[in-house]
Amino acid sequence: MNKKMFTLGLSIGILFAGATTVFAADAVRAVLFPIQVFINQQAQVLPKESPILNYNNQTYVPLRFLSEKLGNQVVFEQGATDEQSRITLDSSIIPSTDKGWHLTYLMKPGNHRDSPLSMMLSIKESNPQENTPLEERKYQFGAWIYNVSEKPIMLVSGFKIDLEIIKADGPGNREVLWVGSITHSPDKETPSHFDGLPLPGTNNNFIWGFQSPVWSWDGKDNKGVPLPPGNYFLRQRDGAQLQYQNMESSSPEIIIHNLNRSMANGIVGFSIRP
Repeated sequence: MNKKMFTLGLSIGILFAGATTVFAADAVRAVLFPIQVFINQQAQVLPKESPILNYNNQTYVPLRFLSEKLGNQVVFEQGATDEQSRITLDSSIIPSTDKGWHLTYLMKPGNHRDSPLSMMLSIKESNPQENTPLEERKYQFGAWIYNVSEKPIMLVSGFKIDLEIIKADGPGNREVLWVGSITHSPDKETPSHFDGLPLPGTNNNFIWGFQSPVWSWDGKDNKGVPLPPGNYFLRQRDGAQLQYQNMESSSPEIIIHNLNRSMANGIVGFSIRP
């Protein structure tokens, strides 16, 4: 299975039950939270050496423990004296098929200019096998919608974002070969006590978002013909919009957000192998 830089995502529930002061270093005073963590609806027991801390009004989670519980490999590379160390998370980029839209977060946010909402896409072949004919291959695609602003917002329930596939290079590289969509169903996928999907504001070095379920594509164009091997783009179609509300407002109005398409937002490249 191909491995890619992983956008860390998890469904997490927290119950606060008091606080204990601990000292992580002479000059660092942190607060230890005895809290309950749920990953994919299952309660987790945190090792004593991997507590969750609160320092300077920011919450810090044990990266390796939570990542490996999600089935991901964590690699730490110690940098030289004058260089920064690096942590790499490797995993399949496609979300789980057994749940709908769910809360996630992204570490090292990078370049997201489309404030307050930014959308990332992913696509990959399902269970690639050598010598599988083009007409028998299947693909999966999904999306992440992030709140890249500092203010908490509420995504209005029930939306549809149209997508398209075009060639990335060569003749006809602007021709739309396939059209599909990602959708959110408010009746099935929104908690009953919310009018939408609540998203916290950007916090420290990560941003909060919602991860979509998986959608399937058979690798064929709009005429039912398998796309030939080559490089392609999956991207949002022009005119994609989302609606949201400012959760800090006493009388929040519905605001329309136009999703702008760029290499850091709403578009992803992929290849169809020979």
